[in-house]
Amino acid sequence: MQGIWLGIHIIGVIVCFILMNYVLHTKDTSYKSSLVLTVACGIIIFVARCLYIQADSLDELLAYSGMEYLGKCYAEFWLLVFIAEYRTGKVPKRFLGVLGGINTVMLAIVLTCKYHHLYYTSIAMKYTPFGYILELGKAPLYYAYMAFNLLQLLLFLFYCIRPMEKQFLFKNAKMLRILLCTAGIAPIFMISLSLSGITHSVDTTPLGALLTTVILVLAIKYYGLLDTVSDAKDLLVESMDE
Repeated sequence: MQGIWLGIHIIGVIVCFILMNYVLHTKDTSYKSSLVLTVACGIIIFVARCLYIQADSLDELLAYSGMEYLGKCYAEFWLLVFIAEYRTGKVPKRFLGVLGGINTVMLAIVLTCKYHHLYYTSIAMKYTPFGYILELGKAPLYYAYMAFNLLQLLLFLFYCIRPMEKQFLFKNAKMLRILLCTAGIAPIFMISLSLSGITHSVDTTPLGALLTTVILVLAIKYYGLLDTVSDAKDLLVESMDE
Protein backbone atom coordinates (compact mmCIF):
# COMPACT_ATOMS: atom_id res chain seq x y z
CA MET A 1 0.00 0.00 0.00
CA GLN A 2 2.87 2.39 0.77
CA GLY A 3 4.23 1.95 -2.78
CA ILE A 4 0.82 2.67 -4.32
CA TRP A 5 0.38 5.71 -2.07
CA LEU A 6 3.81 6.97 -3.10
CA GLY A 7 3.03 6.35 -6.78
CA ILE A 8 -0.15 8.44 -6.57
CA HIS A 9 1.83 11.41 -5.27
CA ILE A 10 4.57 10.94 -7.85
CA ILE A 11 1.81 11.21 -10.44
CA GLY A 12 0.85 14.47 -8.71
CA VAL A 13 4.38 15.81 -9.26
CA ILE A 14 4.28 14.83 -12.94
CA VAL A 15 0.84 16.35 -13.53
CA CYS A 16 1.94 19.59 -11.84
CA PHE A 17 4.96 19.84 -14.16
CA ILE A 18 2.70 19.19 -17.16
CA LEU A 19 0.39 21.98 -15.99
CA MET A 20 3.35 24.29 -15.40
CA ASN A 21 4.56 23.62 -18.95
CA TYR A 22 1.13 24.50 -20.37
CA VAL A 23 0.90 27.69 -18.32
CA LEU A 24 4.41 28.90 -19.14
CA HIS A 25 3.81 28.41 -22.87
CA THR A 26 0.61 30.47 -22.95
CA LYS A 27 0.48 34.16 -23.77
CA ASP A 28 1.25 36.54 -20.92
CA THR A 29 -1.84 37.79 -19.11
CA SER A 30 -2.50 39.66 -15.88
CA TYR A 31 -3.49 36.40 -14.17
CA LYS A 32 -0.78 34.09 -15.54
CA SER A 33 1.71 34.74 -12.73
CA SER A 34 -0.80 33.84 -9.99
CA LEU A 35 -1.53 30.51 -11.73
CA VAL A 36 2.22 29.83 -12.02
CA LEU A 37 2.53 30.38 -8.26
CA THR A 38 -0.46 28.10 -7.64
CA VAL A 39 1.17 25.29 -9.62
CA ALA A 40 4.52 25.90 -7.89
CA CYS A 41 2.74 25.39 -4.56
CA GLY A 42 1.31 22.14 -5.92
CA ILE A 43 4.79 20.92 -6.86
CA ILE A 44 6.04 21.69 -3.33
CA ILE A 45 3.08 19.81 -1.81
CA PHE A 46 3.61 16.66 -3.85
CA VAL A 47 7.40 16.57 -3.61
CA ALA A 48 7.17 17.04 0.16
CA ARG A 49 4.51 14.34 0.42
CA CYS A 50 6.65 11.88 -1.57
CA LEU A 51 9.52 12.48 0.87
CA TYR A 52 7.12 12.26 3.83
CA ILE A 53 5.83 8.85 2.75
CA GLN A 54 9.39 7.48 2.71
CA ALA A 55 10.45 9.08 6.03
CA ASP A 56 11.12 6.81 9.00
CA SER A 57 11.89 9.22 11.86
CA LEU A 58 9.94 11.86 13.74
CA ASP A 59 12.34 14.64 12.75
CA GLU A 60 12.07 13.74 9.06
CA LEU A 61 8.28 13.60 9.22
CA LEU A 62 8.15 17.02 10.86
CA ALA A 63 10.59 18.51 8.35
CA TYR A 64 8.68 17.21 5.32
CA SER A 65 5.34 18.12 6.88
CA GLY A 66 6.62 21.68 7.30
CA MET A 67 7.82 21.71 3.70
CA GLU A 68 4.39 20.52 2.58
CA TYR A 69 2.71 23.31 4.55
CA LEU A 70 4.83 25.80 2.62
CA GLY A 71 2.80 24.74 -0.42
CA LYS A 72 -0.49 24.21 1.42
CA CYS A 73 -0.51 27.62 3.06
CA TYR A 74 -0.38 29.42 -0.28
CA ALA A 75 -1.97 27.03 -2.81
CA GLU A 76 -5.57 28.04 -2.04
CA PHE A 77 -4.51 31.68 -1.70
CA TRP A 78 -2.89 31.93 -5.14
CA LEU A 79 -5.73 29.90 -6.67
CA LEU A 80 -8.13 32.48 -5.26
CA VAL A 81 -6.00 35.34 -6.61
CA PHE A 82 -5.96 33.67 -10.03
CA ILE A 83 -9.72 33.23 -10.27
CA ALA A 84 -10.36 36.77 -8.99
CA GLU A 85 -8.07 38.24 -11.65
CA TYR A 86 -9.38 35.88 -14.32
CA ARG A 87 -13.08 36.49 -13.73
CA THR A 88 -13.09 40.21 -12.88
CA GLY A 89 -9.77 41.55 -14.16
CA LYS A 90 -8.99 43.05 -10.76
CA VAL A 91 -8.20 41.94 -7.22
CA PRO A 92 -9.29 43.63 -3.97
CA LYS A 93 -5.68 43.98 -2.87
CA ARG A 94 -6.33 44.98 0.74
CA PHE A 95 -8.58 41.97 1.32
CA LEU A 96 -6.17 39.57 -0.37
CA GLY A 97 -3.32 41.15 1.61
CA VAL A 98 -5.14 40.16 4.80
CA LEU A 99 -5.59 36.60 3.53
CA GLY A 100 -1.93 36.37 2.56
CA GLY A 101 -0.87 37.73 5.95
CA ILE A 102 -2.97 35.14 7.79
CA ASN A 103 -1.45 32.33 5.71
CA THR A 104 2.06 33.60 6.42
CA VAL A 105 1.45 33.78 10.18
CA MET A 106 -0.02 30.27 10.17
CA LEU A 107 2.96 28.93 8.24
CA ALA A 108 5.30 30.37 10.88
CA ILE A 109 3.22 28.74 13.64
CA VAL A 110 3.28 25.35 11.88
CA LEU A 111 7.04 25.48 11.23
CA THR A 112 7.68 26.15 14.92
CA CYS A 113 5.14 23.61 16.24
CA LYS A 114 7.83 21.69 18.18
CA TYR A 115 8.22 24.65 20.52
CA HIS A 116 4.58 25.33 21.43
CA HIS A 117 1.11 23.79 21.53
CA LEU A 118 -0.76 26.44 19.58
CA TYR A 119 -1.38 24.23 16.54
CA TYR A 120 -0.78 20.68 17.77
CA THR A 121 -1.38 19.58 21.36
CA SER A 122 0.77 16.48 20.86
CA ILE A 123 3.11 15.07 18.22
CA ALA A 124 3.90 11.37 17.83
CA MET A 125 4.84 8.92 15.09
CA LYS A 126 3.07 5.70 14.18
CA TYR A 127 3.37 3.09 11.46
CA THR A 128 0.50 2.47 9.01
CA PRO A 129 0.13 0.60 5.71
CA PHE A 130 0.86 3.98 4.08
CA GLY A 131 4.21 4.26 5.88
CA TYR A 132 5.12 6.21 8.99
CA ILE A 133 2.86 9.17 9.68
CA LEU A 134 2.55 11.89 12.29
CA GLU A 135 -0.18 11.26 14.84
CA LEU A 136 -1.15 14.76 15.88
CA GLY A 137 -3.34 16.12 18.61
CA LYS A 138 -5.23 19.01 17.04
CA ALA A 139 -5.45 22.32 18.88
CA PRO A 140 -8.38 24.74 18.30
CA LEU A 141 -6.15 26.87 16.07
CA TYR A 142 -5.70 23.88 13.73
CA TYR A 143 -9.46 23.62 13.16
CA ALA A 144 -9.71 27.40 12.82
CA TYR A 145 -7.10 27.35 10.06
CA MET A 146 -8.81 24.46 8.27
CA ALA A 147 -12.03 26.51 8.37
CA PHE A 148 -10.06 29.46 6.97
CA ASN A 149 -8.81 27.29 4.08
CA LEU A 150 -12.37 26.17 3.38
CA LEU A 151 -13.39 29.85 3.35
CA GLN A 152 -10.75 30.62 0.70
CA LEU A 153 -12.05 27.73 -1.42
CA LEU A 154 -15.63 28.93 -1.00
CA LEU A 155 -14.53 32.37 -2.20
CA PHE A 156 -12.95 30.62 -5.19
CA LEU A 157 -16.33 28.99 -5.93
CA PHE A 158 -18.03 32.37 -5.55
CA TYR A 159 -15.84 33.84 -8.28
CA CYS A 160 -16.50 30.77 -10.46
CA ILE A 161 -20.28 31.05 -10.11
CA ARG A 162 -20.70 34.81 -10.40
CA PRO A 163 -21.53 36.24 -13.87
CA MET A 164 -18.49 36.86 -16.04
CA GLU A 165 -17.38 40.30 -17.12
CA LYS A 166 -17.93 40.98 -20.82
CA GLN A 167 -14.25 41.02 -21.67
CA PHE A 168 -13.91 37.44 -20.42
CA LEU A 169 -16.80 35.87 -22.33
CA PHE A 170 -15.77 33.00 -24.60
CA LYS A 171 -17.36 30.07 -26.38
CA ASN A 172 -16.46 27.46 -23.74
CA ALA A 173 -17.71 29.57 -20.81
CA LYS A 174 -20.28 27.04 -19.56
CA MET A 175 -17.92 24.07 -19.56
CA LEU A 176 -15.12 26.12 -18.05
CA ARG A 177 -17.38 27.26 -15.25
CA ILE A 178 -18.25 23.62 -14.48
CA LEU A 179 -14.58 22.60 -14.54
CA LEU A 180 -13.50 25.49 -12.32
CA CYS A 181 -16.26 24.77 -9.81
CA THR A 182 -15.16 21.13 -9.72
CA ALA A 183 -11.55 22.31 -9.21
CA GLY A 184 -12.74 24.12 -6.08
CA ILE A 185 -15.04 21.38 -4.80
CA ALA A 186 -12.35 18.64 -4.94
CA PRO A 187 -10.08 20.12 -2.22
CA ILE A 188 -13.12 21.11 -0.13
CA PHE A 189 -14.22 17.46 -0.13
CA MET A 190 -10.75 16.16 0.73
CA ILE A 191 -10.23 18.65 3.58
CA SER A 192 -13.66 17.75 4.97
CA LEU A 193 -12.85 14.04 4.66
CA SER A 194 -9.60 14.50 6.55
CA LEU A 195 -11.28 16.57 9.28
CA SER A 196 -14.01 13.93 9.73
CA GLY A 197 -11.48 11.42 11.09
CA ILE A 198 -12.55 8.72 8.63
CA THR A 199 -9.02 8.53 7.20
CA HIS A 200 -7.48 7.79 10.65
CA SER A 201 -4.70 10.43 10.62
CA VAL A 202 -3.83 9.79 6.95
CA ASP A 203 -3.83 13.20 5.24
CA THR A 204 -5.92 13.08 2.06
CA THR A 205 -5.73 16.80 1.27
CA PRO A 206 -2.97 16.39 -1.37
CA LEU A 207 -5.43 14.25 -3.35
CA GLY A 208 -7.67 17.30 -3.58
CA ALA A 209 -4.72 19.26 -4.97
CA LEU A 210 -4.11 16.45 -7.49
CA LEU A 211 -7.72 16.52 -8.71
CA THR A 212 -7.63 20.30 -8.99
CA THR A 213 -4.40 20.11 -11.00
CA VAL A 214 -5.82 17.50 -13.39
CA ILE A 215 -8.94 19.63 -13.93
CA LEU A 216 -6.85 22.73 -14.65
CA VAL A 217 -4.79 20.74 -17.19
CA LEU A 218 -8.02 19.73 -18.97
CA ALA A 219 -9.36 23.30 -18.80
CA ILE A 220 -6.20 24.73 -20.38
CA LYS A 221 -5.59 21.94 -22.91
CA TYR A 222 -9.11 21.42 -24.23
CA TYR A 223 -11.23 24.41 -23.18
CA GLY A 224 -8.95 27.40 -23.66
CA LEU A 225 -8.76 28.47 -20.02
CA LEU A 226 -5.85 30.82 -20.74
CA ASP A 227 -6.72 31.62 -24.36
CA THR A 228 -9.50 34.18 -23.97
CA VAL A 229 -8.15 36.38 -26.79
CA SER A 230 -8.45 33.55 -29.32
CA ASP A 231 -11.94 32.67 -28.08
CA ALA A 232 -13.02 36.30 -28.30
CA LYS A 233 -11.91 36.39 -31.95
CA ASP A 234 -13.85 33.17 -32.67
CA LEU A 235 -16.97 34.61 -31.05
CA LEU A 236 -16.67 37.78 -33.12
CA VAL A 237 -16.39 35.79 -36.36
CA GLU A 238 -19.30 33.49 -35.44
CA SER A 239 -21.53 36.47 -34.65
CA MET A 240 -21.08 37.96 -38.14
CA ASP A 241 -23.57 37.26 -40.90
CA GLU A 242 -20.89 36.72 -43.55
